[in-house]
Amino acid sequence: MHAMDALLKWIDKSAIMHLGTSSPGGIPLSNRVVGGYADRTDQQLTVFIPTKSSERVLLNLEQNKKVAVLLIDPEAYHSLLVKGLYLGMTDCSEEDYRIQDLYFLRMRRHSFPEKYYQINRKPALSLRIQITEAFDQTPGPDAGKRIVLTTEAQ
Repeated sequence: MHAMDALLKWIDKSAIMHLGTSSPGGIPLSNRVVGGYADRTDQQLTVFIPTKSSERVLLNLEQNKKVAVLLIDPEAYHSLLVKGLYLGMTDCSEEDYRIQDLYFLRMRRHSFPEKYYQINRKPALSLRIQITEAFDQTPGPDAGKRIVLTTEAQ
């Protein structure tokens, strides 16, 4: 299986996602993600964050384009870290909000407390990320192992 196909499946199963940025001075900032999707053809990841909590994230991304997204599948006890470069953002579309609804349904299925997914997520921003690397973050012997995303790099 092509590794980007695996990433696409990861995003469809993830019920916890966090975006990591840092200031130019290296001060980290984590922000909740409220859904996303990947595109196999251009190796891009799109994630959604509530506009209300975006000010510091966008300031960091303006000054430092490096970004990371942690994806967790609580059913399989697996996690994946995707690193990349911030490409830009737009306001979420109605289709983006439908993708967010599916993300929150997964959270409900995993019995997350209601307050966790009843956040003020509208309006939200859609952030595009060019994927550069991915790492297995599941505890065990392969934790931290790099995952090759393209067949050319293999």
